[in-house]
Amino acid sequence: MKETWERDISVLRAMVSLHDETGGLTTPARLAERSGLSHYDVEAALRALAREQPVLFETQGATTLGRFLKVGNPTGRARRICGAWPTPEQVTQKLLSAIRDAADTEADAQLQAALRLVSAYFHGPGRCRAAAIGAAAIAWDREW
Repeated sequence: MKETWERDISVLRAMVSLHDETGGLTTPARLAERSGLSHYDVEAALRALAREQPVLFETQGATTLGRFLKVGNPTGRARRICGAWPTPEQVTQKLLSAIRDAADTEADAQLQAALRLVSAYFHGPGRCRAAAIGAAAIAWDREW
């Protein structure tokens, strides 16, 4: 059997994947099929993950034995945990790479110089500001 955390991450990844395909809730059986884990392991992971606060996903119905009928709609937190949501550092790096690439390919000398200044700023003293922009972009927070 996988380590408990690996099992739980596998179930979250399967849930995110299925949700991205279907847009709705899914069954533990489909999670088992997608993750390659046994139905028992999926149920154990769901019981552990369902207790997390803030919540990681929705549940719909449960049996008296603690089994789940349907689960899904993973939160952004669930996506971050399983690596399916970018981190501020990843977004920042993409932003900085795009600015650097734009400077490298710009034909206008003035615009190229301006892009290089922006790139230098964000690679130096503005690094924290770039990270804040990345974090805000992930959270859809417009107050940078």
